[in-house]
Amino acid sequence: MKKTVLCFLLLAALLYILPLGLREMFSPDETRYAEIGREMAVSGDWVTPRLNGVLYFEKPVLGYWLFAASEKLFGENAFAVRLPCALATLLSALVLFFLTRRFSGLGEKSGLLASGFFLLTPIVFGLGVVATLDPVFSFFLTLAMALFYCAVQSAGWRRCGWLFLFGLAAGAAFLTKGFLAFVLPGLSIFGWLCWTRRWKEMLTLPWIPLLAVLVIVLPWAVMIHQAQPDYWSYFVYDEHIKRFFEKEQHPEPFWFFVPVLIGGLGWFLLLLPAALRGYEKKIPQDDFTRYLLCWTFLPFLFLSMSTGKLATYILPCFAPLAILFATGLTRSLADRKLFRLADILLLVFAVLLPVAAVGLAAIQLSGVKWAPFAVGEGWKWGALTVAGLLLSVLLFFAVKEKNGWNKLALFGFGLCPVLFMMHIAIPDIFLNRKTPCPLLEKVKKEISPETKLMSFRHPF
Repeated sequence: MKKTVLCFLLLAALLYILPLGLREMFSPDETRYAEIGREMAVSGDWVTPRLNGVLYFEKPVLGYWLFAASEKLFGENAFAVRLPCALATLLSALVLFFLTRRFSGLGEKSGLLASGFFLLTPIVFGLGVVATLDPVFSFFLTLAMALFYCAVQSAGWRRCGWLFLFGLAAGAAFLTKGFLAFVLPGLSIFGWLCWTRRWKEMLTLPWIPLLAVLVIVLPWAVMIHQAQPDYWSYFVYDEHIKRFFEKEQHPEPFWFFVPVLIGGLGWFLLLLPAALRGYEKKIPQDDFTRYLLCWTFLPFLFLSMSTGKLATYILPCFAPLAILFATGLTRSLADRKLFRLADILLLVFAVLLPVAAVGLAAIQLSGVKWAPFAVGEGWKWGALTVAGLLLSVLLFFAVKEKNGWNKLALFGFGLCPVLFMMHIAIPDIFLNRKTPCPLLEKVKKEISPETKLMSFRHPF
């Protein structure tokens, strides 16, 4: 088991840490957060966020502190800006491992499976290696929900301690992204308490966490009010009430997050039939599964009710979903028959990958204008093709493998090269649209520190 854990950690570092500086920062999110953190570190004002010298009230301050601290430690570069998000994602996976191992009743392998599923999910990986606030916010929410469940499974002073830590984690989530830090856990916990008929605990559980929230949030809340009296009115109304009820920012239909959820799961949809079979006759009497279901779907429904939506908003839902998948798959591994449909789907996917590779090669070699990669990028699509073919080969072996754990391991190992390609095999046509670095390289010899640059429609 120790060798398995070591291999897991090495792969996590290879995918999430080492390649962070291999590509330039994307606009607008990464460049925006990098600049806010830089200005905070340079100015020494750790209370008020600013962007290009202008007051920036969209979010609280904790995420910017992390970006600023990382830039001070590792320099003003892409690696430093992305590192807090990558570490937050890895820490979320660690929380899922311990939570699953302790409460699922299925042991360490199930915990590793939950962590691996989480880290290899397309949306988690895609957001975990770029600089946004969502992975940091998701980590604190994941930690908070895990600590709360530890609390309700304890008694006496131990319960009080867990509840206080839960409040600190929720407060940290608030300092990262705002009042969703209270709404999403509150909905999940309220739904679970109702489902399990713990009515009396609704009156006793909130007070210790509330005290902890005040301890961590109140100092900065008072300081920002003293420094910027308009902050809270703007933050509460414009960034919360207007986003939820009005159509000014990112209006989307109610069902918007459904395809996001499906696409976010990606290749793991191939394992969905086997995971569901693992829950036959299990949901009604399992409190932990009920907790995970409330944690997944009540926030999902609440966020769907909001008028303003971005795909990244449902990232916190993938932490409990990873445990649900892992526990379902662990139970279904005991019966090979339950995996038959999953094997068929894996086989179909394994066959389609070479077809896609041949199609990509044909498009690139034909020289058509709409080819995704330019003439000088042959190594990129070549490397991507090799990674896809390697995944196909490992999937064929996985289908033939009788041991369920080995089957899942082959699938996971096959995904790693494909995900690594996301760091190095991005087409230049996309990079040139998403990063200002190529333009800055062209003009850097012609500008001085006093030169003013103007950008149309691309402010960051």
